[in-house]
Amino acid sequence: METTLISPSRLLKSAFELYRKHLKLIVALMAAPTLFIVGGLLVAGYGNMWGHLLVAVGRIAAYAFGIGLVALYAGQITSRDEVVSRGMKLFFPAIWVSILAGLATMGGFFLFIIPGIVLTILLSIVQPILVVEDKRGFAALIASWNYTKEYKGKILWRMLVIGVCFLLTVIVIGILGGMVTGESIKVSVGEAGNAEGNLVTNILLDVVSSLFLTPVIIAFMYLLYRNLKDVRGAASELGVEETSRIKKKLIALIVVAIVGMIIFIAIMGWLIFAYMSVLGEPGSPFQMQNSLVPAAQVFSVFQK
Repeated sequence: METTLISPSRLLKSAFELYRKHLKLIVALMAAPTLFIVGGLLVAGYGNMWGHLLVAVGRIAAYAFGIGLVALYAGQITSRDEVVSRGMKLFFPAIWVSILAGLATMGGFFLFIIPGIVLTILLSIVQPILVVEDKRGFAALIASWNYTKEYKGKILWRMLVIGVCFLLTVIVIGILGGMVTGESIKVSVGEAGNAEGNLVTNILLDVVSSLFLTPVIIAFMYLLYRNLKDVRGAASELGVEETSRIKKKLIALIVVAIVGMIIFIAIMGWLIFAYMSVLGEPGSPFQMQNSLVPAAQVFSVFQK
C-alpha cells in the first residue's frame, strides 16, 4: 500500500501496463462501438442522417463499456460479458453522477473560474468511486471531494500530464490524417479543411480514441483514485457532520449553476428579442423584407 502519491510518470507507466495486460479484451470489447462510429462517420459523410444515429449509438456503447473497464482494472470482473453487464448496469447512475459533478463544477466556474478549476479537481474521481465502491449520486461526489481535498495541486499536475499526452496524440493523428489526404493539419470545424480530409482525420481520431486513448485514460484515473484512497487511509472515512457539510456545499454550487444558466438563457433571449425588434422597426436600416438581414450587413451599419 502506497503512503505517498506516486509520480505522474510512474502513474502513466502503470496505466500503460494495465492497458497492455487487458489489451485483447479491450480490443474485443471496443471493436463493435468503433465499427458503429466509423460506419456512421462514413455514412454521414455522404449526407445520410442515419450516419449520425450510428455514431451516437457507438459513442453511447463506448461510454457504457468504459464504465465496465474500471471494474476490469480493479479486478472485480474478468470477462468481456461481465464488463458489458457492469457497464450497462451502471450506465444511468454514471450519467447522474456526471450531471451532478458537471453542475457543481459549473457553479464553481460561475463564481469566477478558479473555484471551477478547484471543483474539477475535487470531483475528478467520481466515476472510479461509483464503480469500485458502488457509491452513487452525492455519495460519490462527497467521497471524491474527501479523497482529493489534501492533494489538489498534485492532482492538477497529474491531470495536466495526461491531458498533454492526449493533446500530443491528437496532433499526431491530425498530421497523419493530413498526410493521407494531402492536406495540412487543420481542425475540423467551420471551414477548415476539405470534407475528405476531415473525415479521414475524424475516423483516425475515433479509432485511436476508442481502442487506445480512452482505455488508457480510464486506467490512469482509476490508478490515481486507488493511490489517493491508499494514501488517505483511515482519513478517507468521513463523519456525519463532515459529510453533511460537503453535501450542502455541493447543493449550493448546483443551485448557483442552475440559477446562472437561467440568467444566461434569459439574457440571450432578451438580446435575440431586441435584435429582432430592431430588425422589424419601420425605417430601420435593419428592417427585414423577405428574409433576415445577414449579420455581416447588420454590423456594417455600426461601422459607418
